[in-house]
Amino acid sequence: LIVYGAVVPALLEHGDWNLTAVGAGFIGSLALIGMLFGALIVGTITDIVGRRKIMLFCITWFSLAMGLCAIAPSPELLGLFRFIAGLGLGGVVPTAIALTIEYAPSHRRSFTNALMFSGYSVGGILAAFLAIPLLPAFGWRLMFAIGLAPLVLVVPLAYKFMPESISFLVANGRREEAEALA
Repeated sequence: LIVYGAVVPALLEHGDWNLTAVGAGFIGSLALIGMLFGALIVGTITDIVGRRKIMLFCITWFSLAMGLCAIAPSPELLGLFRFIAGLGLGGVVPTAIALTIEYAPSHRRSFTNALMFSGYSVGGILAAFLAIPLLPAFGWRLMFAIGLAPLVLVVPLAYKFMPESISFLVANGRREEAEALA
């Protein structure tokens, strides 16, 4: 979301697209609309397939969609890819909150959740700082391509270390696994 804010001036100057401020605003809102739908849909799906799988899937989904944004040949496709990325990111946020709260010690749940959620702000600050030198040197497409980084950096670590939800395991008759995690 913050990457888009950083690249809007470059998109408005992108000669082939003739993008207006209204068009840029519309494209910007599509990721938020996608997040809304992603957040609404993901709760039901996590109850069926598990929070861990959904988290891995959604991180992969939004990372790949960011890569598509980097190669978008038109503003319409950039908007579509941002909507698709929003669906994935919308699924990550509530799933991360649920897993964090489930595994945090009861006396530290609020702090742990706030710490986890601060990653969004830290990522935003990092994106803005990266945009300062990278945008003039390499253009707006690189900023979206960097969105592929979670696919390479986060997904393998999450696959290896992130546990499944204990409540999901218990609800699906996997009590021994749940007890081992607990």
